[in-house]
Amino acid sequence: KAEGFELSGQDFQAMAQQAYQQWIAQLDPKMSSFFSQVRSEKELDNQLKACQSSTDAIALAQQCGVTLSDDDLQQAAMIAETIPGFSFEKLWFRGVGLIK
Repeated sequence: KAEGFELSGQDFQAMAQQAYQQWIAQLDPKMSSFFSQVRSEKELDNQLKACQSSTDAIALAQQCGVTLSDDDLQQAAMIAETIPGFSFEKLWFRGVGLIK
């Protein structure tokens, strides 16, 4: 609104989905597989959203049969930061303390 644009909920959702697609395409296969799996299952997605630290996210990945490290998550966070505009991924990584 500050820039003079009015976005509908549908516009906002489309922009967030586009940012997600750009981000997921840049991740290594292990990370993209994990995040795709979590996003496709409502219960796992809710668990991911509830993570408060990288330790929580690593535990969720293990629950899904994926071994992730802090470095893996940091790399995914750095990629999220490169995507222009708003993304839920940036918010999530801020929430778990991987983006300032």
